[in-house]
Amino acid sequence: MTFLWYAAATIVLLGVLITIHEFGHFYVARKCGVKIKRFSIGFGTPIWRTTDKYGTEFVVSWIPLGGYVSMLSSKEDKIRAEDLPDCFEEKPMWQRFWIIAAGPLANFLLAVVLYWLIFMMGRLTLLPVIGEVLPESPAAIAQIKPNSHILSIQSTPVIDWNDAQSELLKYIGDSSVTLALMDKENDRRYSAVLDLKDVKMVGHQPNLLNEVGIQRFVPESKLSIHQVVERGPAQIAGIRAGDRLVSVDNIPLENVKQAVMLIRSKPGKTVLIGFQRDGVIQKLPVILASVEVNDKKYGQVGIHFEQEPWPDGYIFERQYGWFDSIGAAFEETWKTTVLMVTTIGKLLTGEISVKALSGPITIAKGAGYNASFGLVAFLSFMALISVNLAVINLLPLPVLDGGQIFMMGVELFKGKPVSDKVQEIWRNMGAILVIFLMGLAIFNDLTRL
Repeated sequence: MTFLWYAAATIVLLGVLITIHEFGHFYVARKCGVKIKRFSIGFGTPIWRTTDKYGTEFVVSWIPLGGYVSMLSSKEDKIRAEDLPDCFEEKPMWQRFWIIAAGPLANFLLAVVLYWLIFMMGRLTLLPVIGEVLPESPAAIAQIKPNSHILSIQSTPVIDWNDAQSELLKYIGDSSVTLALMDKENDRRYSAVLDLKDVKMVGHQPNLLNEVGIQRFVPESKLSIHQVVERGPAQIAGIRAGDRLVSVDNIPLENVKQAVMLIRSKPGKTVLIGFQRDGVIQKLPVILASVEVNDKKYGQVGIHFEQEPWPDGYIFERQYGWFDSIGAAFEETWKTTVLMVTTIGKLLTGEISVKALSGPITIAKGAGYNASFGLVAFLSFMALISVNLAVINLLPLPVLDGGQIFMMGVELFKGKPVSDKVQEIWRNMGAILVIFLMGLAIFNDLTRL
């Protein structure tokens, strides 16, 4: 059932993103008078096809990992003299530019529409209040206090943790990043200067807040078990929701932190879990799971503890009217675009590890995971991937839209088209690079399974 849910969410996600992207190319090309031979969503064997009155074939194929718009070409097709004006290459450069750019622009526009819907519907979010500061971390050196509310980063206001993470990511590698904070215990504003010069995003699951030394505030948990993970170590051993943990390996427990520390320190080992059920103390041996995070192994028992209620105002809904949502949508799309560009730049400089690259498997997992949290979460993920797709397609790599735009720039500079031989070499080099990057991303995906 989980597989089918994730598969369905992935097909919807990719189907919408690819269709919108290719429709951008298709719409502008047709407006510019270019003859469209085929509009394809997916690759491989077609599962559905039709032809319109202009002779354009519309196809949906089995492999939903891309799509294309095939235009009449004076270089690739046998053209009659009367059809030459309908060829892509025969159009003025400004029209060819907009035809190519229309795909990424359509994805940017889709993100704006999605964010507009999200802000109209409203989404729950968390106030950026720091719970703990890790010792000897950049946050500790900057003398950031626990229970501090982050107000701004480099004078940019911070509303929630999404804002905080995206702003911090922009400044990885900088030696002086100023945060404005409010000490909630003393109700006093203060500032701190973070040194992010040596912060690196490494590992298969990089966590920027952990690298900086910041733990989000969460209410204290109780030792009572709220939920037992299905087919997890605790459930297999016979522990149930409603039980209350009292000991681990005969060590009495005082709080949840102690329990988590003891369990995490014993990956793959058998531990004796003591718990209270219906007023009776019982003990059961539990074989802990072993999970790897940032190349370190930790024990996992598969339970969720009951949590104290959140303080007033810590969870709130970001919702705007239909008009204000438009401005918020454009702002969110711009911020996401800057984040994507910054991330790519930091990948090139090594400040973010190539292990952070993700491929189709991670996207599929993200689609299914977010869809399980409801429509708003799924639309947020779709908007993020839509911006990602737009930015990546604008990179100056030969097989991408940005590569074709780059060659137009060379043509404009030279005053004549680039030779077919140079273009072929350019395309081959780009294909090799893209295949390498895709292979690396899929390898990273597989290592996370």
